Amino acid sequence: MVPIAFALIVSIAITNWMLQHVPVQWLFMPVAIRRSIVLIAFRRMLRQGDSRAQVPR
Repeated sequence: MVPIAFALIVSIAITNWMLQHVPVQWLFMPVAIRRSIVLIAFRRMLRQGDSRAQVPR
């Protein structure tokens, strides 16, 4: 279960980076906001669950 969650977080982070550095981000603004909210939620869950869990930036 951990590898699946980690892969999901990595994919979301990569998608966020692409949306932030590509001018086409304005077309996908709702998706970017939704994914960023999900990423923040995952970070909070990991921080509360395991203090050693660090999401690479």
